[in-house]
Amino acid sequence: MLVISACEKKDETPANPLVGTWKFSSFTRSGCTDPNEDGTETCTLTLDECGYLVLTATTYEYHPPVGTGSAESGTYTVSGSILTSTPTGGAADDPVMYAVSGSTLTLTGSDVSSGCTEVQVLQKQ
Repeated sequence: MLVISACEKKDETPANPLVGTWKFSSFTRSGCTDPNEDGTETCTLTLDECGYLVLTATTYEYHPPVGTGSAESGTYTVSGSILTSTPTGGAADDPVMYAVSGSTLTLTGSDVSSGCTEVQVLQKQ
């Protein structure tokens, strides 16, 4: 009797849940010094109409809604649940907290100049 056995080593590295294309679905500002700046915007339109973010393991490309600005790219780092992005040729942005739940990415940060807390919700495409 001939018995053949093979053992394959499994990749122990967990997949980076941030990698992918993420469409902006809502943006909320709250706790602003000027209450008129508080509010929520939602977008249920196409990727190009809502704007989107493309993340690799270390880089990003931000594509704003069509007609509202220029694309931006750079690198990002993660430490625990804190994400810090650095645009190409620029200084690091303020860090934001991030959470991934299924196909939803939530970014939470503060705008020091306005006192606002900002929450962006994105959907994986």
